Amino acid sequence: MTRKFETRFYNLTKLDGEKTGETLYKVVKKVLFVSEVRMKNMISLVTDGASNMSGCNKGLAVRISKDLPDIFWIHCTSHCFNLILEKSSVVLDHFINLIKMISSNFSFSNANHDALEQI
Repeated sequence: MTRKFETRFYNLTKLDGEKTGETLYKVVKKVLFVSEVRMKNMISLVTDGASNMSGCNKGLAVRISKDLPDIFWIHCTSHCFNLILEKSSVVLDHFINLIKMISSNFSFSNANHDALEQI
């Protein structure tokens, strides 16, 4: 028997007020019910790493895994990549500033420039 797997985007819901794992769980269950999706057919859940999504006690992933013990929780790759880029840009800025300081130290002083030439 061949099973077909697919990825679907079901809904974008604006949440006013609380954004706890419990609130998110209720919204997800409602969206899936309205969309006539059987939760037992779900094999994975992709979220960002916020505590209301991934918290080990009260997060959305834990609540859904109580209904579906075999479900896989996956941290969104795009979100991870975005976080990496944000953090690396800070490091890159510090590195560029360091290179500029070193460059200016040698370019504005003949003695330093001559010492650099000796290296």
